[in-house]
Amino acid sequence: KPEEMEDSFLKYAGPVAAGRGEANAFRLSGTPEPDNFRHLVCVQIPVQQILEAAHKHGVSITTYLCAAMMQAILEIQKTQIPWRHFRKPVKVQIPVDLRRLFPSRSLRNFALYVNTEADPRLGDYDFHELCMLVHHQMGLKVTQKQMGSQIAANVQSERSALVRIMPLFLKNIALKMVFKAVGERKICLSLSNLGRADLPEAMQPYVERMDFILAPQSTAPHNSGVISYNDTLYFNFIRNIQEPELEASFCRVLQQQGLS
Repeated sequence: KPEEMEDSFLKYAGPVAAGRGEANAFRLSGTPEPDNFRHLVCVQIPVQQILEAAHKHGVSITTYLCAAMMQAILEIQKTQIPWRHFRKPVKVQIPVDLRRLFPSRSLRNFALYVNTEADPRLGDYDFHELCMLVHHQMGLKVTQKQMGSQIAANVQSERSALVRIMPLFLKNIALKMVFKAVGERKICLSLSNLGRADLPEAMQPYVERMDFILAPQSTAPHNSGVISYNDTLYFNFIRNIQEPELEASFCRVLQQQGLS
């Protein structure tokens, strides 16, 4: 069908482009692994257990996990930078499926990201406070108008006559410069939750588990993907450094919240 092949970004761009001004985030670092080696760590949590924990705070599972990730990174930054004034915002990027907001039937990519943020210079945060912070930031940003303005900012250059006639090698150089300026510097890592995976009943006996694994960022060492299957939530960390500091800190946060 024609609508399945459309570029929905061009179709649903808002009338005004969102600004790109945003502070750089705290960057996790470590000892790089040679030969592009990747470490993969999977944290398994009973779905019902984390669902009940999230509901106690009045938030979704994704929001709950994002708050836990923020707290884990805040604790790491506190040990590395004892002076609060010099700390940087902790930002976790959450992908948003735009089909929930716009009536698109496109089979092409139609997703954007929301950067959730906690600024440690304002003081310490308890876990419930971080849950509320993420919840309300998502509520403010994940709307048709806000996402439409973000789409407009991304497609603005695509509509430019100058960009259209520019040779491909120059476009690639320009894109790399933009990415360095407003790309991964703005976040600590991405947390992408695919939600619950369901299979036909006839297939279920043959599939023990599912994992959702992202690549590390190009300029930062971590990323994370989440998927639920057969009453278990699989939280997959990937990293290209030796130190498992983030995974350990994240698990400590979940254990402090009573999760197994």
